[in-house]
This record gives sequence, C-alpha cells and structure tokens, in this order.
Amino acid sequence: MISEKKYSPISLEYFLNMEFAGGGGGKEVVTQNLTLKTVKDVCKFYSNPNNLQITKSKLNPNNWQYFNCILSEFRKDVGDHHELGWDKMSEEYYYNLEMMSDDEIKTFLKENPVEFDNGYIKHSFHRACAMIGRLIKGKTYIPFYMKTSQIYDEPRKHDNIHRVKQLSQNVKNIFDINIPTQEFTICQSGVLSLMGIRKNDDLDIIISSEARRQLFNNRKDFIRQNNIEIFEQNRGKFQIFDAQGDDDLIENYSFKIDSYNFLEPRFYFSRKNKHTDRDKSDWEGIRKFFEMESHLGYPFNQLTEEQWGVQYI
Repeated sequence: MISEKKYSPISLEYFLNMEFAGGGGGKEVVTQNLTLKTVKDVCKFYSNPNNLQITKSKLNPNNWQYFNCILSEFRKDVGDHHELGWDKMSEEYYYNLEMMSDDEIKTFLKENPVEFDNGYIKHSFHRACAMIGRLIKGKTYIPFYMKTSQIYDEPRKHDNIHRVKQLSQNVKNIFDINIPTQEFTICQSGVLSLMGIRKNDDLDIIISSEARRQLFNNRKDFIRQNNIEIFEQNRGKFQIFDAQGDDDLIENYSFKIDSYNFLEPRFYFSRKNKHTDRDKSDWEGIRKFFEMESHLGYPFNQLTEEQWGVQYI
C-alpha cells in the first residue's frame, strides 16, 4: 500500500488544467504538435468525432501508441511499451485486452501513483491518455494519485517552474495576518478562495484567547487590523455543532492547509444566504465544485461530508 502522506489524489479540475509536455513518438499526435496545451484542450478537441476520425486516419506504427490509449481507455495486462515496441501498441492490441472496471481502475491508480509533475504531464502519458478516453466518452473521472509535494508545494524539478501554486496564495490578505498561525482560524468566505470560487473581501478570522491576552490585552470586541477582521470573542453564530468557544473552534473544528487553519466549511454554508446575486453566484460555484468532485482531491479530501456540511448545498 502506498503512503497516504507521500501520495495524494488529484481532482478532475487539477487534471484538466495540467500542461502536456512536447515531444515525439506519438505525443505530437495527442497534442496536435502542442497546439493543444492542456488536458482540457485535448479533451475538447477529441470530443469532436470528426477530429477523432481525422487524427485516427493519420496514424502509423511510429505515432499511434498514445492515441490508441485514448481509444481503448484502461485495459488489463497492458505490456511495457519499451519491451513490446511502439509498433505493437496498435488499436487491435488494446482491443484484444479486457476492459478494466471502474473499481479496478480506482484500485490500480491508487496502488500505482502517476509520475506527474507540478501541473505538468511528461511521464505516465499513457495513463493520462486513457483517462482522456474515458472523459470524452462521458465516463466519470477516477482520481490519479501523485506525489503530494508536487501537487502544490514544489515547482517541477526539471525546469523549476511552479505552475500550480499553494492554495493559500489564493486567499487575499492572508500574509497580512500578524498573529502566530496556531492562534487563529480563517472563516467565512476565505474557504471560497481556497475552493477557487471567488476572492474573499476582507479576511475574517477567529483568534485564540491566548492571542487576545498577549496581543490585544483581552479585548473581547470586534477588532480590525489592516485588512483583517477579527470577530469578537466567542461570537454566538459560531457556537453551533457543539463548538465550545474560539479555542475549541481553532483546535477541534478547523482543518489545516499550508500551515494555516481554516474553519470547517459547514459553519459558513449553514448560515450563508441564497438571495443576492453574489450569493447565487457563490452557491453555483460551490455546487459545481462538488459536482466535479473537487472535494475528493488533495487537500480537500481531509474533510468529511459532515465537516463540509453537504446537506446545506
């Protein structure tokens, strides 16, 4: 079994936005000589049956290996292309192999992490193409597992380009908080920024009793610091789901991303209005996030449905 910390699942949205590497041997067929930059571009292009057939008519044993993965999707007992040779990876070869079931694909991908880099696909190209084949046929995405540190934290080693930055960088004003990270939790629309739905306005936080004592001389009221809104102590609207005050919210009702605490989304979703135009836009984004199962990708997969508050969506 792979390490749950070393490897993590990536969401459909993450996969669709990944860039493809250039190169020959059939990669140029899939990407149309890199005129198709991302997985999303490739999916859109080959979702057109005419494009699929035109490309198929131009295949030969020197360039068909990856494209044939799109046609055949995931199959059992596929041989090593280095040993078999590209010319043997024909459409007929793949179609003579048994199709994998969704459960088998799920297990296979979890037990065999892909060698994707940060926002970039050069290796594990066959598996990426097999998944594209599923998607253009209207089948569900099944999560790839890749090295956790490469998903957001580190740039691709070979070119040192950081294509997909840490999610905390999406949260406006987060670097203006002059309070130790363990002494506060980010709440309200900060989670929408993490989810990629919209930028937060002022950043709302709840601070610990220790932070109030040391930094604000035990002030219990609302505090504004730069663009940071600090809720008054033990604000009533957060005393739900059996939470017992600010310290309890920080310690037991928060999840951590990039060393920052964020309050479980259910505290926001359970009270969020659905009437204004912006509210309606927010809820549309939230629902799309869940429809695409982005909550199952790292780092959101650490939360349960109860912590998300899916019943309010």
